[in-house]
Amino acid sequence: MSIQDIDAPTRLPLAPLCRPERRDTLMARYREVAHALPNAVALDVDGTSLTFDELLHRAYSLARKIATLFPADSRPLAVDTDATTNSIVLMLAVVAAGHPLVPLDPMLPAERRATIIDQAAATAIDSATVAAAMDSCVPLPTLSGDHTAVINYTSGSTGTAKGVILSHRMCLTKAYEVANALALSPHDRVGNSLPVSFGAGLNTLFAGLLSGAAVHCRDPRSGVPSSIVEWTAAHALTTLHCSSSLLRAVSAADHGPTGRSGVPTLRVVITYGEALHSDDADAFGVDSTAAPRWSTGTRPPKPVPSPTANTRPNERCRRAFSPQEDPSQASSSKWSPPTGRRAHPT
Repeated sequence: MSIQDIDAPTRLPLAPLCRPERRDTLMARYREVAHALPNAVALDVDGTSLTFDELLHRAYSLARKIATLFPADSRPLAVDTDATTNSIVLMLAVVAAGHPLVPLDPMLPAERRATIIDQAAATAIDSATVAAAMDSCVPLPTLSGDHTAVINYTSGSTGTAKGVILSHRMCLTKAYEVANALALSPHDRVGNSLPVSFGAGLNTLFAGLLSGAAVHCRDPRSGVPSSIVEWTAAHALTTLHCSSSLLRAVSAADHGPTGRSGVPTLRVVITYGEALHSDDADAFGVDSTAAPRWSTGTRPPKPVPSPTANTRPNERCRRAFSPQEDPSQASSSKWSPPTGRRAHPT
């Protein structure tokens, strides 16, 4: 006969993030993670951290207040994504309350922000206004994977910014693709050095949280580029997500005694935006004993024909493809550039 503490909570191990079905939603998966890993760190921004349980309860507390402010109303809600814990809690609260989230970059000109809010037919809200509202007794809406979760606006660099409507299922699929490609798990510490108002930054946030990993957020537009190395080392990050241009600035900077080789925990670096060239990766990884894997593109690496440049043993540069590119026109995966030359596939 065995004696067990009946008051001790029984928690099953967290199941891996899987490709979603139509009934799956972002917050349903997050509740699974919070139940399995309540006391693990979920989010860290500028030294302020929240556990999965704290993040869950704060998000749902605000979600009920949002229900008071907008009863029987599912209009899109715009939130300033200023890379603070309060901002990210409010973003999750909007999703939990059943409203489409419209992330707003606080560094955009006021006119551009107003245009986005107008085009999305959204209402802008902030943490202080929501926190001051009364809690609603009305149950939060029951959602499915087909409900709109996010309306994300493009940068507008090639014309007028356009809103991209993403359902819960689409967000979960994008998060699954990143988590699966990078083998994210609760043992990871994800370094998100991308604005969370951008699609890649928001997707990295979702992929990390929904995999049970600790997500460390840092707006790349704050501070000097070289500080990203110190930030990565201080938090012992295992994955780093940033733009290719930021990585080039980091590679060119003087890192002092820490050096670029001072992050032995880093196993994957994934860049977004423009292509990452072999000498960029080589410059960042010089004298590194960790030999991280490198990936570049607007989407996570997939098993499609793509140029691969081996710059040193166990280190790989893979070119992923944007939706506008045609992978079928790519060169063979055996293609590699001459040593020290930029990787321009032909």
